[in-house]
Amino acid sequence: YFGGAGGALRMGFLLVEMLVFLAILGVGYVYVWKRGALQWD
Repeated sequence: YFGGAGGALRMGFLLVEMLVFLAILGVGYVYVWKRGALQWD
């Protein structure tokens, strides 16, 4: 439990940080996939 507005802001910041991290991973995955680096032939 994070009390007060400071806790809510901290949780919001962590949520934004996680979303940015996942977005970067997603963009990198699509980039590598489009380049054909994930082909196992």
